[in-house]
Amino acid sequence: MPARYRILLSSDEQQQLKDIIHQTKIAKHKRIHAQIILALDENGPKLTELQTI
Repeated sequence: MPARYRILLSSDEQQQLKDIIHQTKIAKHKRIHAQIILALDENGPKLTELQTI
C-alpha cells in the first residue's frame, strides 16, 4: 500500500523531536508521537522498531 502522506523533516525539526524524546519530564504520548514521526521521516536515519518504542 503506498504511503498516504510523506513526512519530510528539516534538520531543525528533527532536532526538536529528538529533544522531546530525551526530556525526562514529558507526557508519554508526546514522546511516543515524536518517536513515530522521526521513524517515518524520509530525510532522516531509519529507526528500528525497538528504537521507536
